[in-house]
Formats: sequence, structure tokens, C-alpha cells
Amino acid sequence: MSSVQPESIRSAQRAPLNLVLDLTSQMLDAARNGDWDDLLALEERRRSLIMDNFSSSPAAEDVAVVASCINEILQKDSELIGLAEAARADISGQLSDLLKSKKALKAYTNMADGK
Repeated sequence: MSSVQPESIRSAQRAPLNLVLDLTSQMLDAARNGDWDDLLALEERRRSLIMDNFSSSPAAEDVAVVASCINEILQKDSELIGLAEAARADISGQLSDLLKSKKALKAYTNMADGK
């Protein structure tokens, strides 16, 4: 699961940070499985959690652990972006193929009808 240990955080941000890390891992799993609807729902939960719980700086003794957690989240987000871009390119290619087929069918239908 997570390589960082937010359990060592003593501030009120500990539980929310654990949840943000967990949601990020769930988002990555959803992306790997092509479950984009689930990923979007998880991302909305994560965004809300971040906005509600991380408007202030962490306690000085927690800065290093929080920074490490943020780096892990950013690494997973980078992989998420790569997976999403690959899926978008795949869908774009499928749409292009569909449009070409539609044009070909229309041309064939027009020729068959003598137009």
C-alpha cells in the first residue's frame, strides 16, 4: 500500500492524510482497471477531503512526513494522468475509426442509390 507512514503524524491531519493516500491508491487501481466512473467519484471525494482538511500548514514536527505523503500522491497522480491520456488516445482512435466507417457507409449507400 503506502510507502510513507502518516501514523507518525501527531496533528489533526493524520486521519485525513491516511484517507487521501488510500483514495489515491483506489483511484490508481480504478484507472488501471479502466473504471473511469469510479475514478471520478473517488477524485471528487479526495478533492473535498483535501479542501476541508488541509487549508493550514502541518505542525513543524510533521512537515517531513506530510511532504513525503504529498510526494507519493504526486507520483500516483502522474501515473493516473498517463493512464488517462492513454485511454483518451484509445477512445479518440476508436471514434476516428467509427467516423471513417460512417463516411464509407454513407458513400456506399449513396452509390447504391445512384446519387
